[in-house]
Amino acid sequence: MNDKSFAKTIARLFKQTDLFLLFLCLVASTYGMLLVFSATKNTLVEGQLISSEFKSMLVAIPIGVIGAIILSYINYEYFVKFFWIIGAVGLILMVITIFFGVAPDARQDSRCWLKITDSFYFQPSEVVKLAFIITFAVHLDAVKDNINSIKNVALLAIHAIVPVALVVITGDDGSALVFALIIIGMLIAAGLHWSYFAVGFLGIAAAIPLAWSTGLIKDFQKSRFLALFYYDAEEYARDAAYQQNQAINAIGSGKVTGKGLFNGTYVQSAAIPEAKNDMILSVAGEELGFWVLLP
Repeated sequence: MNDKSFAKTIARLFKQTDLFLLFLCLVASTYGMLLVFSATKNTLVEGQLISSEFKSMLVAIPIGVIGAIILSYINYEYFVKFFWIIGAVGLILMVITIFFGVAPDARQDSRCWLKITDSFYFQPSEVVKLAFIITFAVHLDAVKDNINSIKNVALLAIHAIVPVALVVITGDDGSALVFALIIIGMLIAAGLHWSYFAVGFLGIAAAIPLAWSTGLIKDFQKSRFLALFYYDAEEYARDAAYQQNQAINAIGSGKVTGKGLFNGTYVQSAAIPEAKNDMILSVAGEELGFWVLLP
């Protein structure tokens, strides 16, 4: 490819790309990087400029942008043709994770990562989300004319339960909830009758007491639920509710206008557990102010 043809390709690429959407994505990514940098600033040792988390974002964001642009030029029907392979790869990845997955230091109960190297870990559930969306979309399209038949709903339910169950087995309950939201959203878009959702929610509501009393819901999970209501009780304030209480205190400390980027008392003293991921909004709240959380 000569210089002129390359320049034409780039020009056509920008002409056909939604530049405003791309701009918003880059702004959001930059905002996220600033918050992560601030949240990990207190972990830097002498001579270290950026944390490993920030470095990962520096690498991941350009790769993600380039990958998104490339994928936008590939007809989605191409992926549909290989949905069996895509689904099989997703299932294989989750089975491998069940047997060989490793847990992060802060969550020894969640063996949801695959160790590639000493410094690189891979979370298969993120890929499986994409694989599931593709295979579930193919399934929904195949039954779209008769989606509300009991047989088709049952088959769709089995299709949905399999990846969720595999993710739960690895201990990644957060990803399981994301899967549940994806499933609900796709079923609504496909036109599933509201009565099925009502039956499903009633079934879940009825199952919760049983799961609670039989031990299907583990003690640490129970304490997280109870901590929402008894966060100020001594038995929860020091353990299950500690993270949320510290985040609330940090946001309150920042008040409306915030203490300034990199100047949060709670953030910079590492008083908020997992501020760089789970509690990243507390970083925004304390340092940039409560107003940024209002949207």
